[in-house]
Amino acid sequence: MERRPTAVKVLRTLASGAVLSPERISSTTNIANQTVRNILVHLTSLSYVDRIGYGKYKITDFGLEQAKELSQASNSPSSGGTK
Repeated sequence: MERRPTAVKVLRTLASGAVLSPERISSTTNIANQTVRNILVHLTSLSYVDRIGYGKYKITDFGLEQAKELSQASNSPSSGGTK
């Protein structure tokens, strides 16, 4: 997955394991609702997220692995992040 900050934020929000609506994700992340919806479509196509019923999404095991890898990469000294 390309590391768009907004997509990473959505994936990390879903990493809690909760089933969330786009509206809830939007309010939690301060990302526009339509942007969240577009990201969810993309994450679903990558099998990172499953749509659970009408308007509800949940992270997959594969998505959870990816979220952990992204977190580790952003915390490593070589990632360019500041400490």
